Amino acid sequence: MSDPRSGRRVDVTRIAPPPPLTPWIERFWGTRWDLRGQAPHHARMLSDPTVHVVVERGRSRVVGAHRERFARVLEGEGRILGTQLWPGAVTGLCARPASAWTDRVVPLAEVVAIDVVALEDAALSHAADADAFAVIGATLAPLLRALDDGARLARAAVEHVAATPGVIRVAQIEDHLGLEPRALQRLFARYLGVTPKWVIRRVRLQEAAARLAQGPTLPVAELAAALGYTDQAHFAREFKAVVGLTPGAFVRQSRGASGIVAQG
Repeated sequence: MSDPRSGRRVDVTRIAPPPPLTPWIERFWGTRWDLRGQAPHHARMLSDPTVHVVVERGRSRVVGAHRERFARVLEGEGRILGTQLWPGAVTGLCARPASAWTDRVVPLAEVVAIDVVALEDAALSHAADADAFAVIGATLAPLLRALDDGARLARAAVEHVAATPGVIRVAQIEDHLGLEPRALQRLFARYLGVTPKWVIRRVRLQEAAARLAQGPTLPVAELAAALGYTDQAHFAREFKAVVGLTPGAFVRQSRGASGIVAQG
């Protein structure tokens, strides 16, 4: 969630990857800002159950799924070029399980064998984001390995939760995938780095935050029901626990903001 006082001073773009990279990359995203002589921009984000590769001058990194709110203060002038992998796809970039990156920010040079400074120079030399992402995609492509069945199953699980509002219990994922509880836990730990319960909660509340940020088109009770919650109080408690604000306070604070700044 962006700070309404400074949200209009930060630009965010999202670009689809070229077809050869779509098995691994969900989207490219870019953030640029010029806050020279202005107050810092405070961005708070709800992390996805996936990993991001982030290119930024002198700070290129791999960002794992963060189980708590992820915050970043933007000051001065800068630019970030991010690559959001599909859930489970990080195992196609490096041999370590997704759980190795959970709640962590790791320098990119420690994860992949590339000249990171050269990548930063080449990508950030392009003013157009599309050209910059073409450089990043070309750099990552030779590093990507074929995804195994586990990676594809983990992605299918997350997509099922996102597409089915009635999924609010872990047993529903087990039934959908035909997996025993311990097998599902192992699948999520290796390929997503978080638990099934965390994914359900995060997906539901991300959707709620997105709807509320667009405007209170539904009463909170109806929104809670549409997302599969049995009562408004349960929804409101979970929303505040994850987002840090009640649904009503979130709506009031979102007015005048530019939107959600991508993770990284």
